[in-house]
Amino acid sequence: MEKWLIAAAVAVVLIIPAIAYRIRDRRACRRRYAASYGRFAEDAPTERQRAADAAYFKAVANTDTCVDDITASDLDIQRLYEHFNRAQTSAGREYVYAALRMPLYDAVRLAARDERATVFDRDAARRIATEMDMGAVGRLRGRSLHDALQNLRTDGRRAIWSHVVMLVLILAMTGLTIYDDRFGVLLLVAVGFNMTYYFFIRKHFTDPMCIFRYLMSMMVAMNRTYARNADLFPDYAETVRSVNRRLGNIRRFRFLISDGEGDLLSFLLVYINAIFHFDCIYFGRAIGRLRRYGEESAALFEYFGETELALSIASWRRAVPFWSRPDLSTVSADAQPQLEFTDMVHPLIETPVPNSLDVPGPLLITGSNASGKSTFLKAVLLNALTAQTIRTVTARRWAGSYFRILSSMAMRDSLATKESYFVVEVKSLYRITAADDTVPILAGVDEILRGTNTLERIAASAVILEELAKRRVLPVVATHDIELTGLLDGIYHNYHFREALQSGVISFDYRIHEGPSRTRNAIALLGEMGFAADITARADEMAARLAPQMHLGERRTDAGI
Repeated sequence: MEKWLIAAAVAVVLIIPAIAYRIRDRRACRRRYAASYGRFAEDAPTERQRAADAAYFKAVANTDTCVDDITASDLDIQRLYEHFNRAQTSAGREYVYAALRMPLYDAVRLAARDERATVFDRDAARRIATEMDMGAVGRLRGRSLHDALQNLRTDGRRAIWSHVVMLVLILAMTGLTIYDDRFGVLLLVAVGFNMTYYFFIRKHFTDPMCIFRYLMSMMVAMNRTYARNADLFPDYAETVRSVNRRLGNIRRFRFLISDGEGDLLSFLLVYINAIFHFDCIYFGRAIGRLRRYGEESAALFEYFGETELALSIASWRRAVPFWSRPDLSTVSADAQPQLEFTDMVHPLIETPVPNSLDVPGPLLITGSNASGKSTFLKAVLLNALTAQTIRTVTARRWAGSYFRILSSMAMRDSLATKESYFVVEVKSLYRITAADDTVPILAGVDEILRGTNTLERIAASAVILEELAKRRVLPVVATHDIELTGLLDGIYHNYHFREALQSGVISFDYRIHEGPSRTRNAIALLGEMGFAADITARADEMAARLAPQMHLGERRTDAGI
């Protein structure tokens, strides 16, 4: 009796601290999720992790409607993603990244994302519980789950007959040894052979089994979260049933697969598997079922993605200074696209200056250096993108068409293809002019054709921009070439950003104004940056001589606006 009491006491001593630690850990997680909610994410992924996050997008992207690599670079989508993303699973991370680059043209799907985010925002208990389930799954660091699942289904074929033979051999030797202990030597030989073979081939199984364990943990989390959030995912009811019906059997014996890390049982299970090869047999059969029902694992991936996308949207809306739901509409084939916004700001700037505009048609925006043209241009395109991906804009009001979004802004030489800046820029512009405009295009162009001489730049720019305006394209163009305001008068609507020079200090209001810019500030900026006064004076004199020939605007003076 005393032995049993001692054993019970030891068990209590070992179990109670483990339970206490688990309770403390869960409370810490809850506090962390609550504290980080409503703040910009502080994700700083490695280059390898960035490639993994983008893998799903590259596999499923529709080149006719998604945000292409040039536009993604111009708008700094990676930075948007890192500020926005709250996903904790690999499926969530990859899906969220893809969602930000794949605008929707379906009001129903956008409304569903909005509703989920709204509910998660209002119900903190539900939100935190869902995040804890996702956090328990975790992520594969530096690896793409989408690619890993593809490899698991295609390269995970493992012949199980050899492992079955070894299992039968061990069982037979065990039975013979029980019958006659002289067979014990043969049993030891069989055990040694099985273990040697197991550890020899284990390196080939380690990675696929790791992915498989991860997939099984996703299935457990799916059932927990769906039981709590079924009302938010009515369209996924059949998906959840199908995953459980077709893949549920392989989840039942997932405990057989162990990496030997963690508790004592996991460590012992490795050696049990080494003798009997239970995990190899089970894994081989499970992979066969995964190959047969690949659509279910893809549906599981999407469910996780939509769940963590909704959690990210809810937190993002709390983090930005203000937001609203966009009013989006589909325009007929013979109608021009529309856009109107009030107090729109760039979502990634800490202290943004709001701008309002009822876009009357193609826009040509001029203005001095650093006056806000490029930031405004990117703000328009980024808000158009978030309007169609997360149904959220950083504006008091946003009403417009559904757009395909393209840009040509921050071009650079390509060392890989040995192409000059100008060639890269021409190709970038051409893809906009050649793009299918069945869906209206919102095109952002910054400093068009800056890589060539002034005469040809202005002539070619005028013709290209005129052609864009003839199509179902809403061009928003920022330029220093004031000559274009006259050449495109009546086709483009002129707006500008302006500056003031007071006592040698240049300041900007960063607000858009109607009409073309009539001022210059480049030479003044030279002086402000430290160039000698005689250099800026000589530059002013030369500019004065050239201005009549080039129809340039006036240099900014202390008089201000």
